[in-house]
Amino acid sequence: MPDTSLASQYPAVMYKQQQQNIALQEIKLNRAKKLPLLNAGYTNQSFIGYQNVGGTEKYFGASRRFSSVMAGIGIPIFSKSLIARIRSSEAHFRAVQAEYADTLALQKSTMQQLLIQYETNEQTLNNYQQAVNKQASVIYENATLQFVNGAINYLEWAMLINQAISLEASYIDALSERNRTVAELNSYSPDF
Repeated sequence: MPDTSLASQYPAVMYKQQQQNIALQEIKLNRAKKLPLLNAGYTNQSFIGYQNVGGTEKYFGASRRFSSVMAGIGIPIFSKSLIARIRSSEAHFRAVQAEYADTLALQKSTMQQLLIQYETNEQTLNNYQQAVNKQASVIYENATLQFVNGAINYLEWAMLINQAISLEASYIDALSERNRTVAELNSYSPDF
């Protein structure tokens, strides 16, 4: 029998878990936006050929390089919108967390109901196999024997045979219900 812990492997539950992870990363991203930003840069280039410097033409070769360095710090001044985003993402995370818990509880409950239904279906099938199938075969034999011996007419024979067929049909219905339950349990555990 599959364990109800397999409900966490159900696709809907896994999707909610993934949504929960995304919401958590969104909180981290919004908190990181509130931190100061450090910038640093370095450029190095050369101009080959004649250049006009101070009104005179001067030749610059490849060995002559021009470099520049840039550094800066960005401090968020207007942080109310960032704080609002953080609170919003935290509220979203709590909502997604609740959805995950609800989905997991629903899947566990559904799986437990299916397991109970499976047990009930198995008991019903065992009852049919032990009693009802024997009863149907006895009805067939007695009705046929009584009809051949002339103890009952054709209409009574047809009613008895219809009763036996009805018993067998109810067995087939119970078997179909059990197989439907097994198919649903297979969506949780393919090894069932």
